[in-house]
Amino acid sequence: MAVGCQKPYAGTDLTISKAAPFYILPGTNIQPNVASKVCVSCKNKDHTITHDNFSVTQTGKCFNSLTVNKFQPTTIDWSSSTDMVTLADPVKDIFTNEYSDGCPLTQCSLMTKGCSEEYTGKDISMSKVAPFTISTVRNVFEGVNKQVCVKCSSKGQSITADNIQVTQT
Repeated sequence: MAVGCQKPYAGTDLTISKAAPFYILPGTNIQPNVASKVCVSCKNKDHTITHDNFSVTQTGKCFNSLTVNKFQPTTIDWSSSTDMVTLADPVKDIFTNEYSDGCPLTQCSLMTKGCSEEYTGKDISMSKVAPFTISTVRNVFEGVNKQVCVKCSSKGQSITADNIQVTQT
């Protein structure tokens, strides 16, 4: 039943098995680490037991598998070459993924320092597909000295690493 125990439950976050033993099961739309609340009422010929605001929270390995490493890329020396040089692989260098087989990074983006906007500069780039390598130019005569943020997501978690220093001298 819905919270308040007056109306039928109309949500899709939870279901209950139709026969004994009764189980409360996650539905198709339950969100990770968000509590879904219902009223549970069980009765037999002699008694009725009701528990309002019964809370169910979906948890799993993918919700907390990513952590940030202490990582700083090396300084890139100037070169007349117009080739980009790889600075980092977020999957290996910037983040640790405790369950990488079951919870791989599915998306990464390069953000401005502070992680509030997408980075649009031309001197640092990130590939759009795994392993989402970060590259920089090495032919800027004045050099490159910037800090950026890397934001990545897996099935159940998003994580950021801010203040990644990119230096080309």
